[in-house]
Amino acid sequence: MARKKKKSRSGFIFMFVLIAILGIIIYLYRDNFLVYMNMVFNSGKEYVGEKTKDNPIGGLLSKLPVFKNDKKSDNRSVVKDKIKLEEENKESAKFTKRNTENDKSPVKKEKVVNKADTVKKTENKKSVNDKKLAVERPEKEKVEKKQVAKKENASKKKETRTPVKITASEKKENKDKYKSRNFKIYFNRINGNERLVMSQVSRNVRYTDSPLTETLKILLNGPTTNERNLDMITNIPDKTRLLSVTVKNNIAYINLSKEFEYNKYGRESTLNQLKQIVYTATEFPTVNSVQFMIEGKVKNYLGGEGVVIGKPLSRNDFS
Repeated sequence: MARKKKKSRSGFIFMFVLIAILGIIIYLYRDNFLVYMNMVFNSGKEYVGEKTKDNPIGGLLSKLPVFKNDKKSDNRSVVKDKIKLEEENKESAKFTKRNTENDKSPVKKEKVVNKADTVKKTENKKSVNDKKLAVERPEKEKVEKKQVAKKENASKKKETRTPVKITASEKKENKDKYKSRNFKIYFNRINGNERLVMSQVSRNVRYTDSPLTETLKILLNGPTTNERNLDMITNIPDKTRLLSVTVKNNIAYINLSKEFEYNKYGRESTLNQLKQIVYTATEFPTVNSVQFMIEGKVKNYLGGEGVVIGKPLSRNDFS
């Protein structure tokens, strides 16, 4: 009885050890074991795998009748799948190589060369066109200038009117418009005693309506060169302008600019400038005296010398 108990204990220990070893192996290769179990339950008799480094149990299980394939063929499902994947990978690699080779093929180079040729051709055409334009532009400009000149000449011809023939009657009318007559103008002359003496000069005055105005303008211009050679001078200040002349009741209202009232040569010269105008104006039969005005206003005295000009002056005022 004791021996039987020892044998049962040793058998129980042996079985426990085997089960522990199997449990360890299954735990270490649990992923492969699950795959094998899945294949066994799904297909029943399909090939599970061969013995490899990653799958050391595959060879052992394949020897069992449960995992053997009925067809007994070398082409297993897993191997077929691997082969298919490898073939597909090879084909895809070949396809990519072909595409890259096609990209590097001389056809594209020809296309690039053709593009370069077209660019060169267009540039050559542009240069030729530019040269043509450089030659044609000055010619066009010349033609345009000629056309503009023709238009301007045509417009000038239109603007230029044919000369109007003046008849004899019109000539007579023009002569009647401008009248001329000799009038006496008074200047001062230096005599042998170096004193100023009033002297008259005859001038041809051309006028239309008012001979007095034109005569006074000539007086303000001063003596000519020939008259100066005869020692004739004027005492009227330079730059004096005649603004207006009107005659009423035998009084000539002579309006002069402000320069007339400033004589830098003293009282005698101021009296002589007034005397020149009074004597010249009273040569006309319609004038007996002169009322002097400065810038349109009647002033009582002229300049700083205090010469009275507030009333009309005649020749008797200077005798």
